[in-house]
Amino acid sequence: MGKGVESCLNGWDIDNIFTISVDNASENDSAIDFLNIVYANNHISLLHGKWIHIRCAAHILNLVVQDGMKNVDESIENIRYVVKWVKKSGARIEKFKKCAESARCASTKELVLDVPTRWNSTYLILDVAEAYDHAFDRFDLEDATFGNEIRKKNQWVPTSEDWVKARKLCVFLKTFHEVTLRISGTKYVTSHTLVVELEKILEVLREQLQCDIVEEPPKDQHLYDIAKVMKPKFDKYFGDIDSLNLMLYFSLLLDPRNK
Repeated sequence: MGKGVESCLNGWDIDNIFTISVDNASENDSAIDFLNIVYANNHISLLHGKWIHIRCAAHILNLVVQDGMKNVDESIENIRYVVKWVKKSGARIEKFKKCAESARCASTKELVLDVPTRWNSTYLILDVAEAYDHAFDRFDLEDATFGNEIRKKNQWVPTSEDWVKARKLCVFLKTFHEVTLRISGTKYVTSHTLVVELEKILEVLREQLQCDIVEEPPKDQHLYDIAKVMKPKFDKYFGDIDSLNLMLYFSLLLDPRNK
């Protein structure tokens, strides 16, 4: 693919460049700046390349949430560890399934394994695990090894308070997860919906930070701490109209559903 692109660039086979969308990386910034100069000199970029560069919104949104995930409560880290412990062997998984049946857990989903490099793995872990809260308790009652090994690592079997925090965080992260999936689509157009999707994210952040405006204590300190870290990164890329490629606004206006 790289050789194919290089061949096109060397042969000047690309005409009328409008926009190029790339991940948010300094190397990409340099590459776009270089291409913009080349295209401008050869008069093959529309609007003189003024809005040629579009930063991948899904990638930036991931960076925003990753910053917030650094502030998750130790209860969440504990749940992630316990799930990882269960998923380490087939025998543990089978034992856990039996405990889930004994505890009459309604869910039949498989526990999700943690992926440290992906923030949404935290959401996926919690989304599945919270339905098995009683199964973890049952596992601890029926298998002393479970609790003992967990505690040796300075962790603990999740308590009811831990699961309350997990469910609240899960609701908070659900919007980020769903928006990321929608704007990452490859089989349908996404540019005309991006501004609308970003507004949904902004509302989630505002809801948690509203207390600063009215000078009241946060409704949930944990979610407030996370949102407080996310908002500056969000504003850096999406908070000012000058920070966004205006083509995204024009595409929104061209959608007849937005009359």
